[in-house]
Amino acid sequence: MPQHFHEDDEARVLIVADKYQTGYDEPLVCAMYVDKKLSGIAAVQTLSRLNRTAPDKPLPIVLDFVNDPAVIQKAFADYYTDAYIAQETDPNALYTLADRLDLAGFYTEQQMHDIAETYLSASDGESLQPELAKVVNKWKVALDNAKLKADRDKVLAFRSDARAYRHAWDFLSQIVEYQPAPPGHVARFISSLAEAGAKRGTIGRKLSALRYVHRLVGLDDPTSSARVAMVWEGIQRDIARTGGRQAQVDQAPPLMPPMLWDVLDACPTLTTWTTRDNETSLVGARDRCLLLVGFFGALRRSELAALQVEWLHDDARGLVIELPFSKTNQTGTRDDLVALPRLANPERCPVRAVETWCQLAGITTGPLLRRVTKGNTPGTYLSDSGVNRVVVDAVRRAGLSPTGQPVDLDNAGATALARRVPYSAHSLRAGFVTYAHSRGATASQIAHQTRHQSLASVRTYTRLSSVWDDNAVTALGL
Repeated sequence: MPQHFHEDDEARVLIVADKYQTGYDEPLVCAMYVDKKLSGIAAVQTLSRLNRTAPDKPLPIVLDFVNDPAVIQKAFADYYTDAYIAQETDPNALYTLADRLDLAGFYTEQQMHDIAETYLSASDGESLQPELAKVVNKWKVALDNAKLKADRDKVLAFRSDARAYRHAWDFLSQIVEYQPAPPGHVARFISSLAEAGAKRGTIGRKLSALRYVHRLVGLDDPTSSARVAMVWEGIQRDIARTGGRQAQVDQAPPLMPPMLWDVLDACPTLTTWTTRDNETSLVGARDRCLLLVGFFGALRRSELAALQVEWLHDDARGLVIELPFSKTNQTGTRDDLVALPRLANPERCPVRAVETWCQLAGITTGPLLRRVTKGNTPGTYLSDSGVNRVVVDAVRRAGLSPTGQPVDLDNAGATALARRVPYSAHSLRAGFVTYAHSRGATASQIAHQTRHQSLASVRTYTRLSSVWDDNAVTALGL
């Protein structure tokens, strides 16, 4: 009988009882359908028939119609101390896991599209690695910056979900026969998503996933049909008309001079004690360093959090930051250099702020920006969210609103104040772009410092302020 399994490429099914159940050794066995009670050594020996390896053998699967997973796990635990059984696979698991992966924020829709295109067109795995590295490196940076257990667990959950998605896909793809989705069904599907309030990016990712799956199994792509394209175009028009682009308008307001100077002036200079002499405030020194480096360097929040002392290089005109990776350079294939100028006014100088903070905190290596303990000593480095909190707290100390008008700190609750002062760490980067534009810098010059790959991205920051430039409405004299 064994030789029949090697005669051709057709699938073979063998119905077995006790003898072949525990004594049959065939490397090509890749699936087992169980409809009898198993326990103890018999369970281990039976299911272990799948453990043999063979070239191009698909991932083994077990469809068990009878046994309790806890019983099977107990049987294996007697022989394998690290044995475990994943939960039964829910047919909807792929959708649930896909939504969690999308919301984690470690990749963009375009990156997933690029990965799919490379996978479908490449003949080797090496071509895929640069695309995957963009996501992997972003995840690694987030893991390195996650010092709180809750933040670290959230980052690690992405890896667990990715593995679970892969396993669910491997399993379901072997027992579910994929059929081409009719364009009409796809059109109704995305229409229902839009009616439920799904964002444009969410619907776009669903379409990309459908396109990828159909191409993967050699089926016609339903998303390329005229019917789907027409419905999708209509959905995008409706989203735009109902405020879908509002996020660009309502992005974090820019933090720039003269408001930035007010925020710097509000940073504490002394830490007072009742039991010992007053000391220079490390919180104030750290905050001034973060605000000035973030503004003049036009750095992203993640870049501020990851910034290392070793990345700072002295220059005749100030400091040069050499970023080994960034949002637009995740594989480190090019030099990402950022200039920090040395200014005549020491109170506004980012270089002096770095030097002062490092001297007071005794920092000579490792993370530049760190927490400050209640005892006025440097702690571990700041996370992404920690950087954001520093900016928000600094603006609140100054009591300023986006209009530049003072906010009554005594009579404004925390929630109300957060709504009236919607600044974030991104406000520093936005502030640099907006301020440089107002001082006559071109989009190309701004992009040199911000490292934007597209000048259109720079213009998204400046389009609201530049609407007044060379506009006849300002010359009406009314």
